[in-house]
Amino acid sequence: MSDIDTPFTSSYDFSSRFPLPFRVLWLSFLTLVGFATNLHILAFLGIDTALVLDIRLDDYRPQGTTTAISHLPRAAAPFVHPSRLYPPLYALAAFGLGWTLLGWSAFMRITGGDPVEMVQWRGVPAFVALTVGAVAIAPWNIIYRKERFMLLRALRRIIFSPLNSHVPFCDIILADILTSSAKVLGDVWVSGCLVFTATKQFGIGGLEELDDGCARVLMVPVMTSLPYIFRFRQCISEVVSGSTPTPKRSMLNALKYATAFPVIFFSAMQGVIGDPFDEVQVEKDAQAWIGRSTLFYLWVLAVLVNSLYSFWWDITNDWGLSLLTPAGWSSSPSVSYAFVNTPSHLQSRTSLSAPSGRAAQPHARARSTQHAPSGVPPSLMVPSVEAPPPSRPHSPTLGLGAASSPSKAPHAHSRGHHSRAFSTAFSPNVTYPFLRPILLLPDPLIYYLAIALDLVLRFTWSLKLSSHLHSVHEIESGIFLMEALEVVRRWMWVYLRIEWEAVKKGGGGFMMEKGEGESRLRAEEESIEMARREAGGYSDEVPPEEEIGLGIQVAIMKSP
Repeated sequence: MSDIDTPFTSSYDFSSRFPLPFRVLWLSFLTLVGFATNLHILAFLGIDTALVLDIRLDDYRPQGTTTAISHLPRAAAPFVHPSRLYPPLYALAAFGLGWTLLGWSAFMRITGGDPVEMVQWRGVPAFVALTVGAVAIAPWNIIYRKERFMLLRALRRIIFSPLNSHVPFCDIILADILTSSAKVLGDVWVSGCLVFTATKQFGIGGLEELDDGCARVLMVPVMTSLPYIFRFRQCISEVVSGSTPTPKRSMLNALKYATAFPVIFFSAMQGVIGDPFDEVQVEKDAQAWIGRSTLFYLWVLAVLVNSLYSFWWDITNDWGLSLLTPAGWSSSPSVSYAFVNTPSHLQSRTSLSAPSGRAAQPHARARSTQHAPSGVPPSLMVPSVEAPPPSRPHSPTLGLGAASSPSKAPHAHSRGHHSRAFSTAFSPNVTYPFLRPILLLPDPLIYYLAIALDLVLRFTWSLKLSSHLHSVHEIESGIFLMEALEVVRRWMWVYLRIEWEAVKKGGGGFMMEKGEGESRLRAEEESIEMARREAGGYSDEVPPEEEIGLGIQVAIMKSP
C-alpha cells in the first residue's frame, strides 16, 4: 500500500456502492432465508420440526364454537405440519430481497454513487425500509398474513411476556437468532441517523462530523444489548415459572448471555475515552478515572470470556456433544449418552399418538440402576431417565395418517427404517469420538466441521459486538463481512440445536419416514376439504387461512 489514504478510499467506495440501510435489509432477509433452509433440510431429513419447536396453529375456531384458539391455552392448539413451515419463509424472504434489490438499484441509478447526491436522495432508502416495516405489520390478508402475525406474536412474547410465563422452544430459537443480529440492530440506529440527518456525505464518516454523532455512543450499545437482555430474561423466566427441571442450568445459560454486556460496555467506553494506541492524547489518561490501556485490556478479557464460555456452551449444552466434557475423552463415544433412554426403554415407552405414551425426558436425573438389553454391549449402557407425560397427545401431525398403536409410533423407528440419520438409539454411534451416540444428521463430519467453524466465528462475533469499531470507517467492509459470517454461523448452529432438542425430547425419535409424512399431509388436506364442505365453503366466520386448524380439529374429533 503506497498511500495512507488507500484504506479510506476502499471503505468510501464500499459504503457508496452498498449503503448501510440496504446492508441492514439484506442481512435481515438473508437470516430469514437461512432459517427457512434450516426447517426445510431438517424436515427433509425426517425431523419433525414443528413438534420440536412447539409451533402450533394459531387463530382458528374449533368446530361448533366461535372462540379463537388464541384465547385458549396454547397447549390446546394442534401442531403445524413441518412441510408448511418453510414455504412462507422462502416467499417472505424472496419478497424482501427483491424489494431491497429494486430499491438499491433505483438509489444507485439516481445518485450515481455520488455521496453528495446520496444525501439529497436519502429518502429513497428510508422509503424502502419503511415499506418493509409497513408490510410486516399490515393487517390485510396479503403476503402471508398468517405467518407474518405468527412471527409478530413470537416477537411480542420475547419482548413483553411476564417473567413467570412459559417459554416455548420456538421463542428460544428466535431469540438466539436475534442475538446474532444484535449488531445489525445497532446498524438500524445508525441507518436512521443517515436517512433522517443531513450530513456532508452518506456514510458513517459523515456522522462522525456531527457533534454528538447522532447519539451513537449511547444508542448503538443499547440497541446491541437488547437481544441479550431478551434472552437473559427468558432464562430467568424458565426458573421463575418452574418450566425447567434444571434451574441451575438455566441460570448458567443466563450467565452466558450476561457475559456479552461487559464486551458492549467496555467497547462503548473506548468510543468515549479514545484509542489506547493513540499517542497524541496520552497525557489525558492521568485525568481519566480509568486509563485507555487498562480499558482496552479489560475489553480483551471480556471478549475472551464471552467467546470461550459461549463456545463451551454451544458444544456441550446446545449441541449435546462430549468434546469439552471429561467423559468425552474416555474410550467410548457413547459416554455422552446422558439425556436419552436405552433402546429397551424406548421400545417399551415411546408412543406419542396414544394419551398414555411416554417419551424421553431431556432433563430428568438419571437412575442409578441399569439393565442391559439383549444385543447391546455393556459399554453402550447409560443411565435411563424418567419419562414425562406425553408431549403431543392427539397431535394432528402424528395422529393423522399415522397409526395410533405404540408398536407403530414414529419414535420406534430404527436406523434401517430411516436411513438419513447416521445413528439412532437402536444403532448408536460407537465409531466417531467426542460426539454422542444418537446423530440424526447423515454424516458425523458435519459435527466436526461445525465445532471448528463455531470456535473461529465465536471470537470474530465477540469482536463485532464492539460499537467503537463503527467509528473506524476504514474497516467498514470488514465489519459487514463479520456480520455476514455470523449469519452463516447461526445458520449452522440452528441445525445442531434443533437436532439435539429432537434427540432430548424423543431419544432419537421425532423422525418421520417419507411415506408417513406424505400420508399425514394428504390426511391433513383431506380434513381441510371436509371442513370446507361442512362449513359450506369460505365464510367470514372462518377465513381461508384458519381452515387448516378447523380441518384438523374436525379430523381429530371424528377419529375413533
